[in-house]
Amino acid sequence: MAHATAKKLIALEGATFSMKERHLMMSGSDEVIDIPVPTFLVEHAKGLVLFDTG
Repeated sequence: MAHATAKKLIALEGATFSMKERHLMMSGSDEVIDIPVPTFLVEHAKGLVLFDTG
């Protein structure tokens, strides 16, 4: 069985979400932080695939 590999991996500017630091980690502050949501476009011989981890 032949395995195909991606031709190109493109990191896209995805969304961000904001939350208080204390909701993410113990001993966090009330400071609101922005957390990026990684998004990638993969170019493959059979077409394009979008991975949106949000």
